[in-house]
Amino acid sequence: MPLDTAAFAAALGQLLEAEGEARLAPLVQALRAGVAFDHWIATIFRPDEAPVLLAAAGIDEPPGRYDQGAYLLDPFFHRYREGGTGWALLQDIAPAGFAASDYVTGYFGLLGIGHELGFLSALPGGAAFHLSLTRGRGAPPYSRRERQWLEDLAPLLAAAGRRLAPAAAAQSGAGGLHASLTRAFDSFGSSVLTGREGEVVRLLLQGHLSKAIARRLGISPGTARNHLKRIYPKLGVASHTELYALFLKALRVADPTLEGDPLARLGG
Repeated sequence: MPLDTAAFAAALGQLLEAEGEARLAPLVQALRAGVAFDHWIATIFRPDEAPVLLAAAGIDEPPGRYDQGAYLLDPFFHRYREGGTGWALLQDIAPAGFAASDYVTGYFGLLGIGHELGFLSALPGGAAFHLSLTRGRGAPPYSRRERQWLEDLAPLLAAAGRRLAPAAAAQSGAGGLHASLTRAFDSFGSSVLTGREGEVVRLLLQGHLSKAIARRLGISPGTARNHLKRIYPKLGVASHTELYALFLKALRVADPTLEGDPLARLGG
């Protein structure tokens, strides 16, 4: 789409006059002056805390809320954990098997998203501002010109992000939930799986295929496949879909006061 300079100027004026989280709406409108998108989500990622959802438009979140555990499988959350900043397409940062993973066909797929372009900028205390611009299924991918427009606005977006929600970046209270969910993810299946099999399961849940799992763990693809053959019977599942469903069920019984495998609390 062509640049709408009048719309950009009007949004920029509103952005300069707004305070706190009220800056989000004019910030998004400024971006719309040069690129079209159907939905947007603004989030604060924080170290040792669950993410804080600032605002969203155009998306009705399905059951299994993002901040209740689905974020643990989000490639943008892992990009934040690895220190990534700036714009990136989901398809460029996701594991090779992500498009066919049950995070996509399940939680993510229910959002109706076809293309996602996400921005990360650092905030004090190790937090980060994350803005996701998404298009629905069937929409065209983001063009090179649109991506360049967003790249050119990255300094403005980062500056706005630093002023958007310092209180949200600093607020606490979800640390227990994050610790509980992270512990549940790290110990999922540990009561029946070996340590190596647990590593394979975590990579599989994130969308990695056997070759990528092998590469990350320094083992052969054949060894990775053998691990998978043993993992499914041990967990009592027959497919990746059933594995993902079991994982989400385990997250629901995660308890910040308890250690160990959450599967042991499912009662079989």
